[in-house]
Amino acid sequence: MKISKEVITRGFVLSGIMNLGGTLIFSRFFTNDAIPDADPVVMSNFGLLMIVVWGLVFLSISQKYELLNWLFFLFFLYVFLNSFKFEKEK
Repeated sequence: MKISKEVITRGFVLSGIMNLGGTLIFSRFFTNDAIPDADPVVMSNFGLLMIVVWGLVFLSISQKYELLNWLFFLFFLYVFLNSFKFEKEK
């Protein structure tokens, strides 16, 4: 199965919009205390800000993703290693 370049680009754009929009809307532009109170380690205001940064990264690479294979590997490695970190903290 081959996915077209247009579909991949739209996926990155959609991911970026969801990270930016979802974080800013649900955190009420970082003023909603319910999210950091529910999980202060991962979803602190700093954690929410990092989700926004990831959204900006997705938007910025949406047109040039073919040239950034190592960046995808680093994304994977970062998320993979953090999943172990957060599991140990529970």
